[in-house]
Amino acid sequence: MNDVPYDRVMASYARCLVNPAFFNRFYGIFTASHPAILPMFAKTDMAKQQHLLRHGIMSALRYAESRDNLMARTCIDRIRESHSRKQYAISPELYPFWLNSLIQAVREIDPEFNPTIEEEWRQVLQPVVDYIGSGY
Repeated sequence: MNDVPYDRVMASYARCLVNPAFFNRFYGIFTASHPAILPMFAKTDMAKQQHLLRHGIMSALRYAESRDNLMARTCIDRIRESHSRKQYAISPELYPFWLNSLIQAVREIDPEFNPTIEEEWRQVLQPVVDYIGSGY
């Protein structure tokens, strides 16, 4: 992975993390993006879920930077397994809604967001999202 996009995406994510509304905004966008998504969170402890998302995004970014990062790879493999048909059965068709919702939340929260940063987010995360979805 080219370090330049990775570094800019990490900086964008850091700017999002300073805003306490970031994860709430993401889940608001995400749960409204497809009718199948909101019911999936009906019995979810959203505070815990937001913590998991924070950790999951960081792991995805670290995994994108280096597939050799054992801690990130372990986390991404756990997400892949938990989202498979054997556990939560998250259909791969829903992953574009997740990524688009994340990008929309970043667009709204990151004061330095621009089309280049959007493309870099997609460039960095799409292979990770594809990997997770391929475990279905």
